[in-house]
Amino acid sequence: MEYSKDFFILGTPISTDIGECHFIRLKDYPQFVNDLSQMVKSKSEIIAEFQENNKFGQLDSLINDFNASTLLDIVNVMDQLRASYQRVFAKVFNNPDAFQAVDEKNFYDIRKLILDMHCLKEKKVSKNSELEKFNKKSRALKQSENNYDFSDIVSCVVQFTGYSSAEVLELTLPQLHSHFFRGAAFLNSSAAIVLSTVSPEAAKNIGSWSQHIDLFEEEKNYITKKEARNLEKLFSN
Repeated sequence: MEYSKDFFILGTPISTDIGECHFIRLKDYPQFVNDLSQMVKSKSEIIAEFQENNKFGQLDSLINDFNASTLLDIVNVMDQLRASYQRVFAKVFNNPDAFQAVDEKNFYDIRKLILDMHCLKEKKVSKNSELEKFNKKSRALKQSENNYDFSDIVSCVVQFTGYSSAEVLELTLPQLHSHFFRGAAFLNSSAAIVLSTVSPEAAKNIGSWSQHIDLFEEEKNYITKKEARNLEKLFSN
């Protein structure tokens, strides 16, 4: 399936082999946020959650079955997870039976499209439990650095754009985030220009407010097994 994320800003539906896939607008987002948070979980993350609760080995058989299964298989045997997929698919395809149309051939492409359309990315989960503990702490640290929440983003977009609250409710997630980060870039650029009148040296670091904004940047606060081995070698020397 081919689509360009550059055109997500338009908010128009994307054609798939099971129908037109629509964006969930902000006015409907609270109704589906929990379902989307379930849908973004990868096979690895689902298994990791079961492993965390497998203190006495009581879930060994289930975990082994999941390891040998596909994500779609896992979704179909977990009633609550399947229900989340059904609700999201019904909404974005305007069809209550949309999820029944997926199979192993198209499920993963359509799932990725829906996640991309709503600015969601799978967490990278390490199979090594010690590495995963580090990655969890790293993700938590990154989240603490970005200490603005959804209401902050919405109120800033209202201020930046002059949109009314009703108009903001009609935005998609990519549109909301694009307006937010573009507005922030404009303010940062304006502040830097003012500072440059005091310190000409600061002018060299002024970035353009119209520079590209990557809403789909890959997760960087993640340590791989190879990187962990390199760190071990570094500290053992």
